[in-house]
Amino acid sequence: MRTIGVASINRPGATNVPATEVQPLAVTSLWRLLADAPAVDLHAAKLPGMELADARVRGADLTGADLARADLRRADLAGAELCDADLRGADLYRANLFGADLTGADLRCADLRHSEMRDVMLTRAALRGADLWAAFVRDVDFSQAFADGVDVERADHRGSS
Repeated sequence: MRTIGVASINRPGATNVPATEVQPLAVTSLWRLLADAPAVDLHAAKLPGMELADARVRGADLTGADLARADLRRADLAGAELCDADLRGADLYRANLFGADLTGADLRCADLRHSEMRDVMLTRAALRGADLWAAFVRDVDFSQAFADGVDVERADHRGSS
């Protein structure tokens, strides 16, 4: 069974476990944790290349998390905090990012095709080479974002700045 290292896991109403006491977490345990926790704290978690397709992590704190090349297809990340997260090459095909904060996130070469990106903060985000083909991009803040080479063909981006 594959295990991952998580700096800390904080669940609402639970005692937060210091990073020094966290044991490697089996992927199946992570799935259970994500499935029944409405807002989980995975701040600075190291999850590169992790298969998290269809994960339900609404409102999760993934600030500074390493999700490079992670499989997040169809993941529900609505309202998630992904500030400064490493999402280089991540597969976010059909992901729900409604209301997510991706300020300063690295989304270079990420697959965001057909994703729901309404009311998303992408301030200072790196998007070079990202694919937003046919994404629903409404009321998104692209201020100071590095977006050269982004494929926005057929993306619906009315109301975005």
